Amino acid sequence: GLDWAGAAELIRRSAAEAKAVGGRIACGVGTDQLTGPASLEEVRTAYEEQLALVEESGAQAILMASRALAATAKGPEDYLEVYGHLLRQAAEPVVLHWLGPMFD
Repeated sequence: GLDWAGAAELIRRSAAEAKAVGGRIACGVGTDQLTGPASLEEVRTAYEEQLALVEESGAQAILMASRALAATAKGPEDYLEVYGHLLRQAAEPVVLHWLGPMFD
């Protein structure tokens, strides 16, 4: 897979190409750039970085699940804090991605 820098470049180029032909793409927003244990603040910051890039590129944001958040969250209130913050910050509605009960 691509590292975050490579994925960011792919998002920028793909969104620009789509816009050039009158289209739009959707891109995942996650925490892929984190490389180890992270605090809740670091998880939120990683999400914010990806959300900003996707929105600035003109793509539709898809808010993805995060292994880092799952490892860091102490309970449902941490998920509510992080996802609530991102949803309030988003310039447009986002797609919430859920893999389904087989992955819970």
